[in-house]
Amino acid sequence: MASVAREWRRAAAWFCATFVCVVVMYKLAWDDGLGSPLDPLWFALSFLSILAVHEAGHYVVARLHGFELSPPIFIPFPAGFGTLGAVIRLRSLPRSRQALLEMGAAGPLAGALLAFLIVLVSVPWMRAGAPLPPSSEVMIFNDPPILKLLGMLRMGHVPGRYDSYHPATLGAWMGCLLTANNLVPIGQFDGGHVLNALHPRSARVRTFAVIALLVVLGWWWHGWWVWAAMAVFGGAWRPLPVAQDPPLTARAWLVTALVVVVFGLTFMPVPMETEMTAPAPPAPATPG
Repeated sequence: MASVAREWRRAAAWFCATFVCVVVMYKLAWDDGLGSPLDPLWFALSFLSILAVHEAGHYVVARLHGFELSPPIFIPFPAGFGTLGAVIRLRSLPRSRQALLEMGAAGPLAGALLAFLIVLVSVPWMRAGAPLPPSSEVMIFNDPPILKLLGMLRMGHVPGRYDSYHPATLGAWMGCLLTANNLVPIGQFDGGHVLNALHPRSARVRTFAVIALLVVLGWWWHGWWVWAAMAVFGGAWRPLPVAQDPPLTARAWLVTALVVVVFGLTFMPVPMETEMTAPAPPAPATPG
């Protein structure tokens, strides 16, 4: 019991360190100074609450299926958005395909639900795009389908290409990005668990095919190369072994359908891109 309590205290400390790192990195790298001083907190609360609910979904469903596992450990990272996400270490193998599928699906489904609710509330708080200086590089956050749908529902139009997300919306955007990326069907990623449960015999072949596809997609967004490298060098490309029997129940197929819907609503082939604004027009000639 003491060791379990110690593990949870360690997990709480890592979460606090990650929260601070996310706040600091948002302030240093993403805060344009046009909003509130509380913007870094808005972002951290939105993004990390989605990550926490995602990990809680995995943990609770895994325990219900009899898995032995560690508490979720959040990983601070002093670049980008301040974190590399979180990991849960499995200490036992899945007892059935049903257990593997539902454990893998629970995290993204739970996190996506919270992300969608945050978008629904916060998308009207977006700022219209301000005039951009000429010949400058602009970072564009492309909208996942759910953000376009909820923007149309709440504002009557999809967000503009140059509009600025409220920090809470940006946190939900990050939640959508990580949801979709985790549902890519590779090895021990969440999507890999789901498809491994559906078709255990083709798991390895499918994983190599998807990694090859990510390498191709990386020419348009380099983040796919990072994701493929994490799978290969982190060992996550190896699917968990699972028995063929007993077969999946109707509930598993319903969960799979929900996973497909969530993936379709959150997936962005090119999540971010840069764009150069037009150069300034030449100054008019002065009469000689």
